[in-house]
Amino acid sequence: MPLSANEDAAARGHDVVIVGGGAVGLFVAYHLRSLDAAIRVAVVERDAAYRFASTPRASGGVRRLFALPENIALSNLSIPVYEDFAALMAVGGERPDIGFRRNGYLFIVPPEGVANLERNFRTQQQHGVDVRWLEPARCRRASPSMRVDDLGAAVLSPDDGWLDPHSVLMALRRKVAALGMEMIDGEVVALSRERGRVRSVVLGSGAVLRTAAVVNATGAWVPQVCAMVGMQVPITPLRRYEHYFESQERSSRCPT
Repeated sequence: MPLSANEDAAARGHDVVIVGGGAVGLFVAYHLRSLDAAIRVAVVERDAAYRFASTPRASGGVRRLFALPENIALSNLSIPVYEDFAALMAVGGERPDIGFRRNGYLFIVPPEGVANLERNFRTQQQHGVDVRWLEPARCRRASPSMRVDDLGAAVLSPDDGWLDPHSVLMALRRKVAALGMEMIDGEVVALSRERGRVRSVVLGSGAVLRTAAVVNATGAWVPQVCAMVGMQVPITPLRRYEHYFESQERSSRCPT
């Protein structure tokens, strides 16, 4: 069960305080404990019900179809974790079901986007991704209901797929708690530094958490937390539409 932020928790001190209890923050906590069984970690989350959090709002796509080699490398490391997630996150013999399905991931572009798609396709091939180049006619053969007259090309990664982000989040919370790390309900309002290093985290309740290190895992709110120590980061939240529906033509499109 999550702990209330209080002076008892603060007095014990921590090796690491993670600000943000979404999927990223909880994965960081899990891997820290995997590396060092004795490490003292606290995860602070201001929205324990996750009403406004990013993780439950994700579509759940798990893919390697990226343009940057760094992102491809991250996916090559992380997707096997989701494949083994049930075993890794089991608690008391109970294995979580995150609905992971390796049913492929398809990127489609109009004619003017073909050159960029091909550049990305070559990069993905160079970094070991199983990708298939599809012309519009082949897309139509594979999916007869698909409208392809306005398409330029597509790329399919058959090893990628989808999962349920909410189930991932709940399984991570349960696992992190079972490993003995503190889940603190509270809002971080300040970070205090000593000799240029962050040494304590101040919560809205007034509690002060002493720590040797802080991880900022607040997603779209990263700039606000960084600003507490005078740091500016080039992160700007963007509104993103996953799907839209053209009612007049009765057709749907997935933007790339």
